[in-house]
Amino acid sequence: MTLLIKKQLLILVVMCLGGAAAGLIDDTFKLFEKKFFPGKKSVIMAKVLGEALVIAYVFGEYSFYCQNGKLTFIGIVSFFVGLLLWHKYFCDIISVGEENEQKRKKAP
Repeated sequence: MTLLIKKQLLILVVMCLGGAAAGLIDDTFKLFEKKFFPGKKSVIMAKVLGEALVIAYVFGEYSFYCQNGKLTFIGIVSFFVGLLLWHKYFCDIISVGEENEQKRKKAP
């Protein structure tokens, strides 16, 4: 493998992991909101701003690690692929586990 291919594979893998980290942050904020502020719409703006700031910081750090902060097509696409993979696979597994936990608590 050439040096360029190795560098592009590193960008692809690291930015996919960055997307997965962004998905984890999104789920953590949703869980926090559901646990401490159930049904309150006034918190949504603070949540969105806080979540956006944290995810922007994560994206910036992963991008800085991979490409010294350059925004490239492969970096952005692989970030969103990692985010999609998080929501398609890991998020579904976690939510099924939470549903089973709720059913078990309700059963006598």
